[in-house]
Amino acid sequence: MQKVYSTGNRRSSLRAQRIVVVLCGVIMICAGRSDGSEWHAHHAVDTPHGIVFTNETATVLCLARTSGKGVENTEELFSGPGCGMYFTVSPDGSKIGFKEIFPDGTQAPALLDIATKKVTLLHPPAPLAGQVAFSTNGIIAYSIDDEAIIRYGSSTKKIPIGFYTNIVAISSDGGTIAYPDGNGTVFTTDVASGTGRKISSKGCVMPIWSPSGKRLCYSSLDGKIFVYDDSTVETYALGNGSDPAWTEDGKSLIVVRKTIKGDSLLNSDLYLISYDGKQIGRLTETETVLEAEPSIGTGGKILFAAYNNDSLYSASYDRTLKINSSIEIKSQNISVGDLSQKTTEGSGLNLPRSVSSDSAFFEVPYTNQVWDTPYGFGNLGSSACGPTSAIMVIAYYGLLPVWNCQLAVPTRHVSPYGNYVLESYHFHGVYFSGGGYGYMWNSSDPYHMMASYYKYHGLNASELDAPSLDTVISEINSGHPYTLCNGLTTAGHIIVINGIGIKPGTLVVNDPYGNKNSGSYPTPNGKDVAYDWPGYNNGNQNLNNAYWGVSVRYSPIDRSDSIVDDLQFNDGFTLNNSKPASMSMWFDKSAGFDGHEWYTNTRASDTCTAVWRPTLPQAGNYQVSAYILFSTSTAARYKVHYRGDSSTVVIDQGKVSSSWATIGTFAFEKGDSGYVELGDGSDSVGQMLVFDAMKWTYLSPALARDNGSGIPVTTELEQNYPNPFNPTTVISYRLSSFSKVRLNIYDVLGREVVTLVDGEQASGLHSVTFDASRFASGVYFCTLTAGQVVQTKKLVLMK
Repeated sequence: MQKVYSTGNRRSSLRAQRIVVVLCGVIMICAGRSDGSEWHAHHAVDTPHGIVFTNETATVLCLARTSGKGVENTEELFSGPGCGMYFTVSPDGSKIGFKEIFPDGTQAPALLDIATKKVTLLHPPAPLAGQVAFSTNGIIAYSIDDEAIIRYGSSTKKIPIGFYTNIVAISSDGGTIAYPDGNGTVFTTDVASGTGRKISSKGCVMPIWSPSGKRLCYSSLDGKIFVYDDSTVETYALGNGSDPAWTEDGKSLIVVRKTIKGDSLLNSDLYLISYDGKQIGRLTETETVLEAEPSIGTGGKILFAAYNNDSLYSASYDRTLKINSSIEIKSQNISVGDLSQKTTEGSGLNLPRSVSSDSAFFEVPYTNQVWDTPYGFGNLGSSACGPTSAIMVIAYYGLLPVWNCQLAVPTRHVSPYGNYVLESYHFHGVYFSGGGYGYMWNSSDPYHMMASYYKYHGLNASELDAPSLDTVISEINSGHPYTLCNGLTTAGHIIVINGIGIKPGTLVVNDPYGNKNSGSYPTPNGKDVAYDWPGYNNGNQNLNNAYWGVSVRYSPIDRSDSIVDDLQFNDGFTLNNSKPASMSMWFDKSAGFDGHEWYTNTRASDTCTAVWRPTLPQAGNYQVSAYILFSTSTAARYKVHYRGDSSTVVIDQGKVSSSWATIGTFAFEKGDSGYVELGDGSDSVGQMLVFDAMKWTYLSPALARDNGSGIPVTTELEQNYPNPFNPTTVISYRLSSFSKVRLNIYDVLGREVVTLVDGEQASGLHSVTFDASRFASGVYFCTLTAGQVVQTKKLVLMK
């Protein structure tokens, strides 16, 4: 049974002391970009030959040669996709262990001799290979497919582990290996006996053995650090931290701890923590330097970078947490060419070849947080990865209408959903002031608000801290995009995962900030970008962390082709929100047909309009009805488009409550050529006008046409619908020619009770609504007189 000790941020009396490292000097190792800006060295390691480091995209291995006078020169040792990711340096500082990735996608563990630049492959190129790890006595470990390979000089030993892993760490004495599986569960295996042991829960990565003894540090995907002691079978929780580096004696770790507010990194400092978490000392407390990526050199020297500048820093400490005197290292700028532009493009990792199967990838509409949102460039959009990712998922399920955002940067274009990120709108009775950004940031942050934002848009959403790779893969295989907060940026970044790469650990994502593989960030297009999961390396940019994720589920309502509801944005319903209209003018309720309706206030002329367009299975006469829950509009103008003609029917919505209001009977063609349009223009302004579902009910075949003219062959009065009725019914009739028309209603005694039509009308189909609210129940007769034609139908009023 393992014991887990959690120390959190507790400090003993020793730990309560403020321990500040004295900087020994600053080493400037910079390379110029084509735009004149600079990039800085990453993952720097001090060796007898100089400082080994990589660039931002981990595509170049470099060496900065140093002397007592500082940096003398900087040179490129090797370049290739992912060569700088998870590279290691041999204990004597003579060789670099890395993974070479070839243009055809094959991989091989490799050694680079720093002095000669000679590269030696430890294994022929294979579909899957792992990183190189060193023990202190010269033993090397790496993986090939589902086996761990232990190399003793020219001989090797294979240990089957049953799955591929990119990281196989080997203990200082070469006797034990550690590795994570796809769930992020870390295992150890004794090299001699092959006996294995599970030492962590899911969601953990990057096992690192201490340089002496058998203590193993590993990190959780959400940024917590643990130490497992293989001798005592105990695990210690060291709290939050990143970039852990063992001290030479294997008794402590130097880690980075960050202070993040909102989406900004306010500060980061180095801490020295004993392996059991009982002693914690703060090594740096600087206002202008945001410390990052520490490494330990000989003599206790610390080498670290900074998040906020292009410098490398050298400092020293002693094992009692006291500060040694500083050693000056002069700084100078060294140009090594434009290394930032060495990317993975053209390496065979891009779509569509990077997708593992058709079922493991689906298109998600793309929105860029900077270039596709209003005011996004250099403003709020730069901080809007959360709401931008969310709107991509919502658009994938078609849960909001297109709301075009007109933009001019980098070129003139239209973003269908960018307005939702920053502009105010209503949905499901919630007012999203400032769009998704305002909802997530005004009261809290995306971590606390993302799931509820999805729920307010009709999705079932659940949040999970430190999700494993297997969890993400399961979501994608089920056809559900996954929203992930990760470590692509220093303060965390949110993306949408929508595919699985052909190599284990590679995911296809919509990155709202662009494509970090391109060598610059942000970029206008981050659609279907390939990134690697923490702990994996297939030559793409690495997510580094998986802090939290949100899975979503949506079950669309199965509706008849003859009903078009007000949420079927991709299937028959169009809601106009173009200027002068706006989504802020549209209100809604979680009520009505299928639990939702839109409404707005009537205006002097049409501003907000909606269109219902069914796909009808056959041509014929259809009764058209509108569902109305509650309304105050006395004159809703429904414009019906049918068989090349149109009619405007005025309905008093205020007289209808939680039922279907009959618009009339019209002849429609098969398919989607016919539609109904409703605008907010009215003679009575300020009334509540409802837009809900529209229904087409087939009644009978349409009358034959005369040589395709669209004019009925005969004049005919149709049976009213519905019949019986209460209290309204629609009476339709056809005219074969321009006629003087009278349409009268009589009671059973032959007395005329109302005249519905009295005047001249053109040929075609006509409809009128008979409101019998003031009449008693019984039988009535409707008589059509048109020219020489007189026809009568019986009507039954049942109250």
